[in-house]
Amino acid sequence: MTIPHELRAHDGHVHSPPLQHTFAHENCPACEATRTDTLGSDPDFLLKLDFSTAAAKWLATRKPYLRERSFYMIEQHVHQLNRFFADTKSSDIHIGHLRRYQRERAANENRLWARRAGPSIINHEMSVMQQFLKRCGRWKDFADHYEPLPLPPSKKPKVMTSEEEYRLFQIAKSSPDFELAYLVASISVNTTACGSELRYLRLEHISLEGSPKFTVNPDHTKNEFRSRTIPLNATAAAQMRQCILRAHSLGSFLPEHYLFPKRVTRNLWDPYKPASTSWLRTSFAALREAADLPWLTPHCLRHQSVTKLLELGIAPEVVKSISGHISDQMMRHYCHTRFSASLEALSKIDSGSVRPNGRIQRARA
Repeated sequence: MTIPHELRAHDGHVHSPPLQHTFAHENCPACEATRTDTLGSDPDFLLKLDFSTAAAKWLATRKPYLRERSFYMIEQHVHQLNRFFADTKSSDIHIGHLRRYQRERAANENRLWARRAGPSIINHEMSVMQQFLKRCGRWKDFADHYEPLPLPPSKKPKVMTSEEEYRLFQIAKSSPDFELAYLVASISVNTTACGSELRYLRLEHISLEGSPKFTVNPDHTKNEFRSRTIPLNATAAAQMRQCILRAHSLGSFLPEHYLFPKRVTRNLWDPYKPASTSWLRTSFAALREAADLPWLTPHCLRHQSVTKLLELGIAPEVVKSISGHISDQMMRHYCHTRFSASLEALSKIDSGSVRPNGRIQRARA
């Protein structure tokens, strides 16, 4: 049979002609092909599969529409759901399964998971299950009966006192063993950037010429607001230069290379991959112990930075633009300033400094 010229590609392979839409799109093969590419298997087909297989097919159709970080998080939630639902047929899942999952995930008495999970994580996993059941056309059977777990009161972010912060950085710069933790902590507390945002920095995202700055990689942010360009103050710029010198020594020197490359084996790094999720664990744990701050985590340094900005009277809108999206609830927590700052503020309205004319005498510096 002779192959029409227009169907033969330059590489010699034969390609099928594009599907044509039918009139009024009735029984339309082109629409069906598009629906299959977008939604994956037919919902009725998903119901015939066990959860692990059906969830994998559903997840593959979500990837083109999600940020890399969002897809990774959903993928992790599906992994945890599989420990309980893997062999359960999708059509057999009922509200009792969801409630039992909530209880067993929280208690973990059967050791299905590495550790117990709190209400927030369980609710996120159940949210993914909800998305899956919607695709299967079954969520309507659950909507009137499902209840997420109640969340405990939000904890106020912990921040260091001025004395604790000073002690932390004095100890951090005292030993080369703390180098990585020192550099990251110093940049975080001076920019509001958290560890994961710094972990995904490439050299091309950093500019130290003119007004030093860096751009948080938009491909790895939780949401569109966290992608931002952050100016570097003098301390942060100096530390960023040290980070670049460190990166060069580990083999990162091209624009697309990561500032903190992945360690493959001892004394070998892959500059095309970001550091692992545990990249700060050893160095920061040692620094935390030396500084006698057992509660301190790398993310606390972001809290420290935001709190200090608000205490200086910086407008919340400016703080949000620097730090990325912050919920109103979290902003209220940040506005609960440290005791020392509250005392300083109240000292400025000390009734003992009021003059006879009713004016408040400005405290001497």
